Amino acid sequence: MGTSFMTTCARCNASICARDKKRGQVNYFCSRTCRDAARREGAMIPCEACGTLVYRKPSKRTPHTFCSQACSNTVVGSLTSAAQPKGEDRWNWKGGVTFRDGYRFLRRPDHPNANASGYVAEHRLIMSEKIGRPLRQEEYVHHIDGNKLNNEPTNLLIVRAVDHSRAHRLLKVLGRRGWDNYPAGCLDCGTTECAYGGKGLCERCYGRIKQREYAARRRALT
Repeated sequence: MGTSFMTTCARCNASICARDKKRGQVNYFCSRTCRDAARREGAMIPCEACGTLVYRKPSKRTPHTFCSQACSNTVVGSLTSAAQPKGEDRWNWKGGVTFRDGYRFLRRPDHPNANASGYVAEHRLIMSEKIGRPLRQEEYVHHIDGNKLNNEPTNLLIVRAVDHSRAHRLLKVLGRRGWDNYPAGCLDCGTTECAYGGKGLCERCYGRIKQREYAARRRALT
């Protein structure tokens, strides 16, 4: 059962005679009261991200301690991003070109107007090169012909946010709403008399496609 020896209680520092019944045991207690109290008592442990002291009970201690979910995301995210390949080494690399909300984005991680992923909208990149400086946050780039992919310098214009919204509202009131990009009419029925709905379709055809997609999702869930 082990050899007896003199030591002190890990909680009240009382002198006790103990035996090493468990291999590698570190703390010894004079009674069950001290043992149970020590199990309930916690300690202040620094956060790995910001160093803030956090109270943790022995039963709640983990190899990594964080004071908030934000600190946890910062450390775990940095470790994850460091382990994953970037740029051309990624499995889904598409040549540094991506599309979002109808705009074309180019990968320029060192550009001042780049987003968190290192991409810059092509129209903003071309306009910044045209004027010789990065665009400010309050500066918007408007496509004169309404085509988001026509990024010719002559088709781009720097405007304020309020002027940009006013220009698009005016086009909506005039009924253009995208038909300038599809002069042949709706890709499904060929009409231009019905209001533009999206993706080259009028509102009726676009609505029917959305209804079919919604019905397919409902059937998949049942």
